[in-house]
Amino acid sequence: MFSPSLQPILPFAYLYPNKHTHRPHQQHITSQIAFSLPSIYHTIPSSQLYLVEMSRGQTTRNAIREGAEIVYGPEECYRHSVELLEELGFPKGVMPLRDLVECGRVKETGFVWMKLRAPYEHFFVKTNTRVSYGVEVTAYVEKFKMKKMTGIKSKQMFMWVPISEMSIDDPSSSKICFRTPMGIGKSFPASAFVDEDEVAAEEDNGGVEKPTRLENGNVVKA
Repeated sequence: MFSPSLQPILPFAYLYPNKHTHRPHQQHITSQIAFSLPSIYHTIPSSQLYLVEMSRGQTTRNAIREGAEIVYGPEECYRHSVELLEELGFPKGVMPLRDLVECGRVKETGFVWMKLRAPYEHFFVKTNTRVSYGVEVTAYVEKFKMKKMTGIKSKQMFMWVPISEMSIDDPSSSKICFRTPMGIGKSFPASAFVDEDEVAAEEDNGGVEKPTRLENGNVVKA
């Protein structure tokens, strides 16, 4: 007999045939059954389907971040992000993220993420561009490149365009190229992304660069 879960969608005459049910009519009923079978999937509440998709997404997310080095708090995260940019060869001001709460890096795969307390917009004066950062920015990194980026958009005219890649294709040129998912790129000089805090500090010092001194084998500003 049919499973009880199928009975609500099966025609009554098919489940309970009698001597008056003729074969032509039964064939017609059978076609109705075949037509009705896809409706089984519509019996699953949409909320349950959403939970299933969320669970699958969470599993994938956890797998990607497995074995990561994670730091928390604004100060530690800021230091981590600056060190990452310098290691990759980018100027510190190219991603001026503020109020970071979590940063992680999987060195084996190059996957990194940075979580912000809230979405943030920044206007780069020297490039005349406005950039939006979501609550989480992710990327795969390698020397002179951040690819498969998410959470970053640049405002072009009246539209926000996703930025999926940032790279220094020719280190000798000192230019950074930003690309969209469509492969459209635009380059700017690396000097346009100097750290604004350092610039402000120099201006407070009368526009004169602070003297340097040697400390533990490293050159630092006095």
